[in-house]
Amino acid sequence: MSKTKIPALPGDVTWTEDQWKAIWAKDQDILVAAAAGSGKTAVLVNRIIQKVISEEDPIDVDELLVVTFTNASAAEMRHRVSEALEKAINDNPHSQHLRKQLSLINRASISTLHSFCLEVIRKYYYLTDIDPGFRIADSTEIQLLRDEVMEELFEEQYGQSDNEEFFNLVDAFTSDRNDDALQNIVRSLHDFSQSNPNPDRWLDGAASMYELADDDGIDDLSFIDSLKFDIGLQLDTARDLLERSLAVIKTPGGRLQGLRTI
Repeated sequence: MSKTKIPALPGDVTWTEDQWKAIWAKDQDILVAAAAGSGKTAVLVNRIIQKVISEEDPIDVDELLVVTFTNASAAEMRHRVSEALEKAINDNPHSQHLRKQLSLINRASISTLHSFCLEVIRKYYYLTDIDPGFRIADSTEIQLLRDEVMEELFEEQYGQSDNEEFFNLVDAFTSDRNDDALQNIVRSLHDFSQSNPNPDRWLDGAASMYELADDDGIDDLSFIDSLKFDIGLQLDTARDLLERSLAVIKTPGGRLQGLRTI
């Protein structure tokens, strides 16, 4: 943050040095990473307010784009900015600029990332091939569409007589009554892949991890060490819980009477 001259941290504020830098740094790209509950929202609100009330280069609040991941976070952000503006007006009641900001707050682009993108598409639909009357499917509709596509996919695979690999997969992961378990695995893999920048590449890479030569064994899998480590952790946890349970039932009133330890 050397491009910006950061004001000295006053002694009467509760901000940390890093928070203070995040509030005041400008004229550069800034990435702030912090844990939950560390005050990121408060820092961002104060960063917005400082830009709005700046005496050197004040801006209007509706010139800013503020996006969050949830509607609740967006509503909280808008509420906090409004409260901060009201406090600034109380400190400077004659400022027409601040009063203007309070009237502009409802027009400010403070929303989820999805809502902002939806607004852009609706506004400039004529530049795309999207029908201006489109709407966003709700969760129930999306689930029904997913189920329909899944059923069609499996029916297509079942209809191929020489599809031995698929039939082996079905035998390994389904019961003799239905293939719901395998369908759930497919859904989980798809959902997880969507968190990657290139889902198709991730899925191809995940499949390649299971490719072994004819003379290779399970210990030659690339992920086997991590898997064994995870299994070890779970077994250690189970043993710890059993030992603690045994210690409890050995105490007076612990109902060990009539039980025989192994």
